[in-house]
Amino acid sequence: MKPELKWWRIIARPFALLFIPIDIYFGHATLLYLLGGLSVIFIGTDLYRIFSKNPLTSLFKRKEAHRFSSMTSFLVSVFISFLLFHDQVAYLCLVFIIFGDLAGKMVGIRFGRRRIIFGRTLEGSLGFLGGSLVSGFILCIILHIEFSWLVIGAVFATLVELFSFYLDDNFTVQILTGGCLEALIYFEVI
Repeated sequence: MKPELKWWRIIARPFALLFIPIDIYFGHATLLYLLGGLSVIFIGTDLYRIFSKNPLTSLFKRKEAHRFSSMTSFLVSVFISFLLFHDQVAYLCLVFIIFGDLAGKMVGIRFGRRRIIFGRTLEGSLGFLGGSLVSGFILCIILHIEFSWLVIGAVFATLVELFSFYLDDNFTVQILTGGCLEALIYFEVI
């Protein structure tokens, strides 16, 4: 069964990259207010959809009719990531979930044949890893981020995405990957 795609959401997700220059040029507080406001708007929209029994299927997936949307999970996790983690860790986690997830989805839908776990395919997971590594590499060059953070983070993010069975990977990838990188940095492993 092919997943239900809402193309506006796929097209809109890369615009989240704007959070990086907003953080750099306008300051961390400005970014947190913006992310907090967007998160509240999406949470409010989800609560309206859930309690009014109006699923807004033109904007949201049918499977999200009785739960919070993946867009809300994404925004909340970006907010938490920028709130708790080093800026460069938050930047990496952001590109992993934007481009790793996008590449994993596209490769998995188009070429996915070998099922691994809960419908996830080897090809989709390799697409996630490839998208994370390529986008992260570009980010590392531009912002002078440690290469070891990229490699460890991309592999860990791929594993988190693969094993996110019951929780939304839009939330778990950023939070768990960022937490892993922060722990490794704190204990001076990387």
